[in-house]
Amino acid sequence: MRNNVTNSKENIFYLAGFPRSGTTWFANILNSHPKVIYRHEIIGRNHHIFGKDLYDALIHNNGLSNNEFNLLKKRISEARVDTDKPPFFYKDYGLLKYKKIHYYAWILAKALPFLSSLYKILFTTSPQGNFNFLIKETRTARNLDSIISGMRPSAILFLVRKPHGTIASHIKGIQKNTMPSVNSDRKKQWYRNNKQTTYILEQGLTESDFNDMNQIAFFAIQWRVYHDELLSYAKKFPRAHFYSYEAFVEDPQTNTELLLSNIQLDNDENVYRFISDSSGKNNTDKNPKDASNEYYSVYRKSTFNHESWKDVLSEDDIKIIDEHTSVTYQIISDSYFNNQNKTV
Repeated sequence: MRNNVTNSKENIFYLAGFPRSGTTWFANILNSHPKVIYRHEIIGRNHHIFGKDLYDALIHNNGLSNNEFNLLKKRISEARVDTDKPPFFYKDYGLLKYKKIHYYAWILAKALPFLSSLYKILFTTSPQGNFNFLIKETRTARNLDSIISGMRPSAILFLVRKPHGTIASHIKGIQKNTMPSVNSDRKKQWYRNNKQTTYILEQGLTESDFNDMNQIAFFAIQWRVYHDELLSYAKKFPRAHFYSYEAFVEDPQTNTELLLSNIQLDNDENVYRFISDSSGKNNTDKNPKDASNEYYSVYRKSTFNHESWKDVLSEDDIKIIDEHTSVTYQIISDSYFNNQNKTV
């Protein structure tokens, strides 16, 4: 028997967003809660942990049997160096109560792979424990309906950042050599994977068009197709809700209070301490380092400006982005952002 997410709720939160939309920071707002265990990119980057049969069922079967789901939960509950990611926070369980021990154990296991089995033993939690598992993905929206049906999440969270900020962040990453450049092969591969999507068909775009377009247009079309797919999933799954990255940056306290209420988590001082730390207001209580490069860090400087894209993008860039993305962004904004106080 296979179960659909609309008929079953489990202690899983599923978070999706386009790359460079602030999903890691947003995920850690929830991760800083003592009752949330965070797994980073467990499907897109680390799907081998499920095994081929279970992964194929998750991606293609639009629901899992109870036995398959129990195995999925077991894999999600297992601590792994590749799916755990700093910063680490206090949790109400075992060694997870000691965030500095967790951090240095993770560092050692990452540097010395033979210690990864010990790390797994020390920091794994019970699949049926009094926790919510947070799964965050940014890779692709393809097959997301099957993934959501299989995971049976109690909350489905779609984080949306204005396309201008997202695309400008990609451009900065390419300039700093922290993200790969957009070459012809990358554009061709993306086109071949997405050529049957509604927007590509409506625009009559060909592989040759993609080969000739600049990286701004390429990212804008990617953003449009990704968010069109999220909109289609939101119609299918009533518990899917969109959240505005800009709203959380501008007023994180109010929006976090609403978010925690929506997903039925109590307010906790650890959450608001992280919000303060990550906004550059307070640097006294964080781990030594949470990312190999400041570009990927969730801890922002106090001078951070989420509208700095205005200094990065030219008028022509903005025009191209608006041409491809404005309709979809407006639909999301009008239909969902004003309804964030509705419970999931």
